[in-house]
Amino acid sequence: MTRGFTIWLTGLSGAGKTTIAERLDAELRRRGRRVELLDGDVVRTHLSKGLGFSKEDRDTNIRRIGFVAKLLTRNGAAVIASAISPYREIRDENRRDIGDFVEVYVECPLEELVKRDVKGLYAKAIRGEIAQFTGVSDPYEEPLNAEVVVRTDRETVEESTAKILAKLEDLGYIPPAAGGNGAGPAKAEAWQSIAPHGGRLIDRRVADVREWEERARGLKQLRLSAREASDLHMIAVGGFSPLEGFMTRDDYLGAVKEAHLASGLVWPAPITLSASQDVASGLREGEDVALLDESGQLLAVLHLADIFPYDKELEAKEVYRTTDVAHPGVASPTARETCSWAAR
Repeated sequence: MTRGFTIWLTGLSGAGKTTIAERLDAELRRRGRRVELLDGDVVRTHLSKGLGFSKEDRDTNIRRIGFVAKLLTRNGAAVIASAISPYREIRDENRRDIGDFVEVYVECPLEELVKRDVKGLYAKAIRGEIAQFTGVSDPYEEPLNAEVVVRTDRETVEESTAKILAKLEDLGYIPPAAGGNGAGPAKAEAWQSIAPHGGRLIDRRVADVREWEERARGLKQLRLSAREASDLHMIAVGGFSPLEGFMTRDDYLGAVKEAHLASGLVWPAPITLSASQDVASGLREGEDVALLDESGQLLAVLHLADIFPYDKELEAKEVYRTTDVAHPGVASPTARETCSWAAR
């Protein structure tokens, strides 16, 4: 899975956070990354609509941005959060929660911000006409240990962007730009395919079929339903990437209860191999088992990594939100049979 990260741009209004964020967004996309841009003004319009500018409301807004950034980061996205985020404590809290966090202080002197402000908001705040204006009548706590500091009164947008990209390369979040040092746009391929779920395409097909057929002779056998055979095919060709086999206990419970794999990757439904308790009692973790289709044809050799009981009614309630057998998921042969085990 591609490693996700969050770039957190903090600084006073008008310092250039949004401009840099948009340039970073374009450059990271050119390098093939999946990018999500969380702009403070946009978030306030939607996710934080109704919040004011008291310290409590500001903290709530930044925590919400941080929460969304954490979910995206753990699923391999390159997140760019652009928000004033004036209070150091809440920024540090987001750093702890997100983990892969790169703080960028977009620094610009107040005198320059006043010159840039075509709406005259800073001038009004200085005259006392606007209350709770960050940097004037409300505090802004500068970062003490930001990974990158850009000074937009002295640097061009390209220079500031290049500094951030260089730090991402140093930290191992992105590879160096092809044919350059990261200071300008990377050369892009004519087209790029969409990355598989989890960032890595799984391929479990074998080339030496006869060798595996020989190996399967004498192994214990499990017959798969048509649905399980279809799931097996999807695992083999990478359609269920990043799954490398039928789910083990931790992945199964995560998918059923939280719609996530144990790694945190979104996955809304279980992919399991079932067996009756009589059959399961003859199996042992660590052994290989031959998987056959309903006609008895060999499909695969399974290394049995986990055997565990599961609650079919709980699965139906959590995944399909019903236990009514009129629902095709609840009524599937695997769900209806009297099995209480799943194997990978």
